[in-house]
Amino acid sequence: MEQGEEPPHCVVKLEHIAGCTNKTPGCLSWGDNDLVAMGSSNSVVISKKMIKEGTQTFRSAIKTLNQHTGKVICVKWMHELKSTNIQSETSYLLSGSTDKTIIVWEISFCSKLKQYIYNYCVSLKGHTSTVTSLDGMFFNYENQESKKSIIVSTGVDSTILIWGNLESTNPKDFKLIQKIDLNRSLALAISLNVLPNQTPILACGLDSSRIDLYCMNQQGDGDLFSPVLSLTGHEDWVRGLDFLTIENGDLMLASCSQDGFVRLWKIKRKIDEEVTDVLKIRELAFVSFSQNHEQTYVVHLEAVLAGHEGWVYSVQWNKNDMGRIRLLSSSMDKSIILWEVDDESGIWIEKSRFGEVGGNTLGFYGAVFNRSGIQFMAHSYNGALHLWEEILNEGQSSRWNTGVVMSGHCNHVLDISWEPKHGRYFVSTSLDQTTRLFALWKKGGQDSWHEIARPQIHGYDMQCISMVNSCSFISGADEKVLRVFEAPQNFLQNLETLTGTKLEISHKVLEGATIPALGLSNKAVMSNEISTTNEKSRGEMFIENQFKSLVLQQPPSEEHLLQNSLWPETNKLYWHVYEIFCVACDSSGALVASAAKSATPQHATIVLWSTKSWKEVAQLQGHTLTVTQMEFSNNSKYLLSVSRDRTWMLHKITSDQSNGYSVSIFAKSEKSTCHARIIWSASWTHDDKFFCTGSRDKKIMFWKVNELENQVEETSKKNSVTRILFTAVAEAVTAVAFGNCFTSQTKYQLAIGKESGLLELYLFNGAYNEYECALLYKLSIYDSHSAAVKRIRWRPIGDGSLGQCIATCGEDNLIKVFSINTL
Repeated sequence: MEQGEEPPHCVVKLEHIAGCTNKTPGCLSWGDNDLVAMGSSNSVVISKKMIKEGTQTFRSAIKTLNQHTGKVICVKWMHELKSTNIQSETSYLLSGSTDKTIIVWEISFCSKLKQYIYNYCVSLKGHTSTVTSLDGMFFNYENQESKKSIIVSTGVDSTILIWGNLESTNPKDFKLIQKIDLNRSLALAISLNVLPNQTPILACGLDSSRIDLYCMNQQGDGDLFSPVLSLTGHEDWVRGLDFLTIENGDLMLASCSQDGFVRLWKIKRKIDEEVTDVLKIRELAFVSFSQNHEQTYVVHLEAVLAGHEGWVYSVQWNKNDMGRIRLLSSSMDKSIILWEVDDESGIWIEKSRFGEVGGNTLGFYGAVFNRSGIQFMAHSYNGALHLWEEILNEGQSSRWNTGVVMSGHCNHVLDISWEPKHGRYFVSTSLDQTTRLFALWKKGGQDSWHEIARPQIHGYDMQCISMVNSCSFISGADEKVLRVFEAPQNFLQNLETLTGTKLEISHKVLEGATIPALGLSNKAVMSNEISTTNEKSRGEMFIENQFKSLVLQQPPSEEHLLQNSLWPETNKLYWHVYEIFCVACDSSGALVASAAKSATPQHATIVLWSTKSWKEVAQLQGHTLTVTQMEFSNNSKYLLSVSRDRTWMLHKITSDQSNGYSVSIFAKSEKSTCHARIIWSASWTHDDKFFCTGSRDKKIMFWKVNELENQVEETSKKNSVTRILFTAVAEAVTAVAFGNCFTSQTKYQLAIGKESGLLELYLFNGAYNEYECALLYKLSIYDSHSAAVKRIRWRPIGDGSLGQCIATCGEDNLIKVFSINTL
């Protein structure tokens, strides 16, 4: 920084979060504040409703809460038991994790800023193993005027822990007030409510097929939960429980099990009746003690709901302002059922059935209502979210429409690549064996990022990806083959409809693609094959997995993404002996470089491919271990590679029209001046004068490329690249990326990602003899990732109308898009 010069001001805004739920029941919760919380890797992701054109709504993630050090297993909003419909501006969210802790979050709405404020309250530590389920509530104990609060959690350690403070509602004052030992039984579901005398009651579903009821009773040793009754009837693990308060303060308890049934239990006050010979339903009784008196309650089985054909994982009640009661159940049979009481017969019936059709899916882990009951959201086995909204027709009838909801990967996201030159969309790849495409949905004056295609669904974990041009990309997986894909006609049509982007195609375009049974390659579908395919019988092929050409008016649903958004595979490239690890394409789209995992110099070879013929044009040797990342210079003259062997190499590429391409080693790092640990990432400045490398040794090194004429001697090769600066950071650097333009005449923006998931922006001064790297902006823990950042990509500037933007991905399964404005 020059003397007297003020540092630039940088504004970074989180524009989009792409992710999905963890593959565990109870990982999704919809609060009375209309915020949806879900567990995604180590983070809790919050989403809220957005509006387009005044009426059309969709849900988009707005914040990640990062504090857990292990996978989030369950989330739950604390509910408030009161008659009024006026909601508090402050809500509390609970999250349980494999790190054995429960975290209480405070979310409050600031009317002045017109946004939510998120605060970490406290970590509750008491379990010795993974937390499996939790619940919490505010209530008026013993009809007292002051409000009390309580939290209950269960764990793999076969215990139920009761947290709270009956003298305060401040979560920071919570403490462990009771521990219930289950004697090696596993509690899989819990639910809290209060009896008519305002005494808390707890239901706990066990792996012994039993439901245990506990009541908080006033005894000599304090307010403790004691067992009062066990409910039997289920024949397998009880996976879901939910209480509902009905007339006169009586309770309904819904339970679901892996036996495929939902059972409804009614809990009410015992009324003395005359003994008669009339046949009655069998009732079980228990006594609730309080400071003033004791009350006897009876429990009987109200109904058994049979409609699912697989394990039922969740049940949830909803009672709207008109008093209408509904029950929602979700199952691994790929279905969600909405149950209601028939007005004429009084019998519980299946009112509506929802679910997934086609694709490689395995059913639902849970479904949750919003407060009004006109919307519900479900999460499936692969983490995908589904949203349905009830639309009232004329009269009393209604229909359910699917809604637009966030989506993303369900495993580590390892690579990202923007559309070259224009940056109108980007593709990502992940260990969940999919490649996904995200673009801006432009409608109603409010642009929003959404997944609009899933070009590749593979049988191997995906490792790397690179766009070749606007309509094709190349990807590598844990196999020895590189695969090339081209955009189909149906995708191009939907891209134009949703984003207003029309891609110019110079070659013949296929209609779509489909995956044959037991196949790994996307098979192309011609336009004249679609009608033929639909006419074939089920005995000849799986009709539900076949491509259907559809024109979309809104971002696609999960079913469409699985079946109708694949890209045809056009080429396979064979050379590598071991699994593909990284791939890169030059700015002109003429050359592709690939490298594979390696423990020997022979297998650490980088292979250059021509995109015109998709044939090998050169083999680049020099590294001795796995090449971790490669990047072509912006003028396509150099290929920079970094490796596990703690070195970087710079190859110079020259094009000869008669002999094709010639490649030579331009420079190679020396151990005395380079990193001491594995180099994870490297990046060029936009003018190709400098590049930087980031390593596990907690350093970022900056290198200057010296163009020397007639470089033939070894001594001149050593001087072709010089280290001009290094910057030490607090932890290992896993991703680096230079911006696409100057912030001033000689200053470059540099984004870095760390092993902990933190993201930072630096300003590198490339002026001669004034080399300096200074911290420009540090993103908060809530805006950063919660695990190692794997890739950072700046969006190409294009015509300059899109503004500066970066996309990041990491081992927390999330993709984040940020807009950056440097003033």
